[in-house]
Amino acid sequence: MELSSLFPVADEHETAKKTRNFLKNDLEGLLRLANKDANFLRSPSFDGMPQSASGKNSSENQVIEYVSGDTTRRALAVLNDVNKALSLCRHTHQVILYDRYVAGYPDKQVSLKLQYGRTRYHELKIAALNEFAERLKVQSCGIDLIVLK
Repeated sequence: MELSSLFPVADEHETAKKTRNFLKNDLEGLLRLANKDANFLRSPSFDGMPQSASGKNSSENQVIEYVSGDTTRRALAVLNDVNKALSLCRHTHQVILYDRYVAGYPDKQVSLKLQYGRTRYHELKIAALNEFAERLKVQSCGIDLIVLK
């Protein structure tokens, strides 16, 4: 098996477009279905210090899943995968994705926060959307936002 077969050639701009649509439209609906707000998705830390584990334990999550309906359970599972995919992205990509699509800040404000010019920020945003799509695809929900060439 060739290693190159593990890396199909993606259309970066179309993948970014599809991922942007997911984050702008579907994420809000998933949060409503799971009865969560945007704070459910963790904001990336700027201090460089390791983060402690969440205060929730697995038994608490199991109780939540048992009490909630099937739709709520599935939405929560997808949100957990989204959260994991976000947390695995490179730090700069995390900041772009969280601030732009979860917190809802405009691009100009996010680029100023990161101290990047418009062109470089746009390049990084496309890279962030593509990395998120790749990381989300391998989570248990298996959501595939990657558009192949």
